[in-house]
Amino acid sequence: MNNLILTERQMTSIIAYRNIFPRVIQLIANGQIKALDLVAKIISLDEIVSEGFEALTKDKNQIKILVNPSI
Repeated sequence: MNNLILTERQMTSIIAYRNIFPRVIQLIANGQIKALDLVAKIISLDEIVSEGFEALTKDKNQIKILVNPSI
């Protein structure tokens, strides 16, 4: 963990579907998938509960909510 923090590295994780990412990345790169169109909103760390988890449980139309720790 210290290596991540002290060297300012980014960590990305996934729950499922990890084997399809190379194909999905290629589709996004080719413009066949407009990934930003899937993002419902971008929130800060302080908004994770109210605008993230609660929004996802109340509104099933939310596709992706991105958390940007720098805002």
